[in-house]
Amino acid sequence: MLRADFHCHTEYSHDCFASVRAVLETAARRELTHLAITDHDTIEGALRARDISRQVQVIVGCEVTLKGGRHIIGLFLSQPVKAREFAEAVAEIHAQGGFVLVPHPLNPKSGLGLIDADAVETCSGYESPEHNRAVAAWAKEHRIPMLAGSDAHYGVDVGRCCVEFDVAELTPAMLRSAPRRLFGPTADLSALHARDAAVRAETAPAVRRVTPKPLRNLAKRANWLRFRRMIRARCVEPVRGEFHA
Repeated sequence: MLRADFHCHTEYSHDCFASVRAVLETAARRELTHLAITDHDTIEGALRARDISRQVQVIVGCEVTLKGGRHIIGLFLSQPVKAREFAEAVAEIHAQGGFVLVPHPLNPKSGLGLIDADAVETCSGYESPEHNRAVAAWAKEHRIPMLAGSDAHYGVDVGRCCVEFDVAELTPAMLRSAPRRLFGPTADLSALHARDAAVRAETAPAVRRVTPKPLRNLAKRANWLRFRRMIRARCVEPVRGEFHA
């Protein structure tokens, strides 16, 4: 049985300070066999994780920021994705033999909407249960493969969403066709994560205007640590349960 979380960030993302080792340790503790590292617009963290991981198999991925701020995820990558238009980015991912996942499609700021792709993220650790159920219903109706991802920006978030496969290995072909069981968060932390994003969005422009970069990074880290404490307090084991589409 393989168990994978398909959406996770590390300190190589601009909005995350979780170390690669901390992320991998939590993944192993929560009995993941595979973890997709999908940092924003870079594969450096994923390559680093792949090099040092001993217990969890790392899928090299990237959450690509398209023009307008919408996101797609490329999985099984060998090179960074440079395109910033949807069709071109999809073509670039496929040219590498990769797999296209649409994350948090109903997110008002970064979601692409309900759009056809290799798969859609129907269990997101950062989205509300209502959003997850709506995406799952649409994917089921349109026969789009469903995946789950914690969207972890904090080590404690890792593995709150995952997918189980009864296969020998995970490949793009398997992700398109293999039977699966999805698991979603037992605690709804979407409001807390939305507050975190709002604080960063509201304070960052003002801070950038008046604060040198080293102090800006300290302020970002202080905010990250504050929300990490709140998230840890809400993440009570078991952090996930089976999701029924």
